[in-house]
Amino acid sequence: MRPQFSLLTLLALTTLLALFCYYWVIMPTRTAQRFIRAVNSEDYTTAEQLSRHNSELAFTKWKDERWGLTTEAELAPWSVRQLLRGNRDLIMHMKYFRFDENHEIEMRLSATSLGIKKPETVAMKNNAIIERTERISNIR
Repeated sequence: MRPQFSLLTLLALTTLLALFCYYWVIMPTRTAQRFIRAVNSEDYTTAEQLSRHNSELAFTKWKDERWGLTTEAELAPWSVRQLLRGNRDLIMHMKYFRFDENHEIEMRLSATSLGIKKPETVAMKNNAIIERTERISNIR
């Protein structure tokens, strides 16, 4: 006995597999690339629109509150974990000046087909330019 199959069924299964791969693999990468282009060109309204949680990534608000805000984003290398989870990781670096201190923030974000998730990990580094305790003690 030979197994019977329909070409229409095979075509339908192939189409469903292609749609699943597009949604699971290609769309997160394209979302991440659009976000990276927006962040690197300082188009913060587009970057906020791509974010699923606008309150976590409020670039336009940060730009108004922090002096000299510069951002830079890049794609993280592919991993099996990303493929299984259906997302694409990216790394974003932010630098700004606030209250006599230089701040550097590194965020690890994940892009899905629906948008950018809120940051998974955040590393912060502050470099004080003027010591506040010295300034206060010199005034008295």
